[in-house]
Amino acid sequence: MRIISFLLFLCILTGCSWQSSSSFKYPLASKNIYQKKLSGKKEIIQKISGPYTEDNLSIFFIHGPERFREKKIITLGEGMQSQKIIVEETETVSELRIQNNSQDALLYIQAGEIVRGGKQDRVISTDLVIAPNQEPVIVSCFCVESDRWQKRGEESADAFHSSENIAATNDLMVALKHEQNQSQVWNKVSQAQKKLSQKLGASVQSEESSSSMELSLENKVLEKTITRYIKSMEKAKVQQKEILGYALAINGQMKRADIYGSYALFDKLWPKLLKAASVEAIAEQKESADYPALSVNDVEKWLEQRKEAQVKEKSLDEKNKARSFENNRFLSQETSFEDDIIHDSFLEKSEDYEEMNEMDEYGQGYCEPPYDEYEEYEENLEEDFDGEME
Repeated sequence: MRIISFLLFLCILTGCSWQSSSSFKYPLASKNIYQKKLSGKKEIIQKISGPYTEDNLSIFFIHGPERFREKKIITLGEGMQSQKIIVEETETVSELRIQNNSQDALLYIQAGEIVRGGKQDRVISTDLVIAPNQEPVIVSCFCVESDRWQKRGEESADAFHSSENIAATNDLMVALKHEQNQSQVWNKVSQAQKKLSQKLGASVQSEESSSSMELSLENKVLEKTITRYIKSMEKAKVQQKEILGYALAINGQMKRADIYGSYALFDKLWPKLLKAASVEAIAEQKESADYPALSVNDVEKWLEQRKEAQVKEKSLDEKNKARSFENNRFLSQETSFEDDIIHDSFLEKSEDYEEMNEMDEYGQGYCEPPYDEYEEYEENLEEDFDGEME
């Protein structure tokens, strides 16, 4: 009895517990906390705040600990503006040559980012991190300007300039990230242009290049119309701290979410992401303003679809890896660099997505027809533009 009493006394002094340390768990999630397994290594607790709503657009902000904070990183846009990042034409529609001339910063490129110039505007098709001071890297892309294969105006035909835009619709993101099909990318660009023109009551197609998604997104009427969305959501963001990402709903339906490895990376990309969300809100606007109100719980359930999706793993190179998750209506991707997760993306497929995938005469588009047909197509383009291809 004395031994037991002594042991009890010793336990009190040392602060020991009868509960095994292996049984410790995070506190139960409250209404605005979402706990999800982001990788096979650890669990992250994330707070979801919102919704913040402007007309038919609702934004939820996602909060949590950083996973990529020890690394210095720059985005494609800021790198091109500072001329530390060079993006060059390769004469192959589906490829760009990118070099990171920064002395000490990793370059993060996100699928959906647009670069303008060259012989056609392009959109990046995969997330990628490029280390500083190494040989140029070939990066996969798609064309988002189908009727040009030459210099445009005063722009260089050999190099590209930065853009403030990212692919602005879910259907376009699905086509370039998961369908990997040039014809479908062109179809989604055309559909977006038509929807925006109808909603604005004026064409968003540029006289300089009617097929350019980039020039359509620079349309003055469109930029003026989305201002109210941007001001409203910027005001909501200022009130928040430690934001890793966001989830958005349009017309009361979840559309997409992006979660990043650091607060700084999200802050750098937020202007592009917000503009894309605002553009899609305009394109999908309905006459009825009676949209169902979504809650944090709705966002949680939508994100949790990833647990039930089929998983595919892919190594882009020795350091860049991706895991894709997909079911009939939901697409997600986790990308990592040196085993640290840098980006989680989530996309909802539209109900009529498959029906809208009309193929062009080649079936696979400009990038992938048989070589003789591709060569003939290039010759036709030369004739159309009354000059030799540069």
